[in-house]
Amino acid sequence: MPERCALSAPTYPNVMRIAALRAANAHTADWPPPGRSATLPDGARLVWCAPRVWLRIEGNAALDAAEGFIGSDITGSLACIRCSGRAWRDMVQSACPLDLDKDFPADASASSVFGHFTILIDVVAADAADLYVSRSYAGDFAHALDAARHRA
Repeated sequence: MPERCALSAPTYPNVMRIAALRAANAHTADWPPPGRSATLPDGARLVWCAPRVWLRIEGNAALDAAEGFIGSDITGSLACIRCSGRAWRDMVQSACPLDLDKDFPADASASSVFGHFTILIDVVAADAADLYVSRSYAGDFAHALDAARHRA
């Protein structure tokens, strides 16, 4: 399995947590619906993570509360590990209760657990996903993923 799945070293992206104050407004109409994510024209990734809540990854556009949003800069609080290759889904499913083979195409997102780690999964391509975990768990999470990658 190691040759079929690669792991990046943990990275610490710029992250803005965005909450919409209203269920729908002109700005959120084109935003990803529940369980989905999208790449924005400026290259930022917008990942749905809860009702009316998204994470803007590597974006720098400010949002105004007057436009119906509250944004919190949580840069430094999350670590990201990219899993890529044909077997990334098998590796993650080895300790995650989600069935990633069903209903998880590119641009899908979900919160779940991997072992005892709470994770956010952002499927960035058919053969790759970014896994977000609290920064304080990054080292242990990377070790757990590496162990899962080598189990057969």
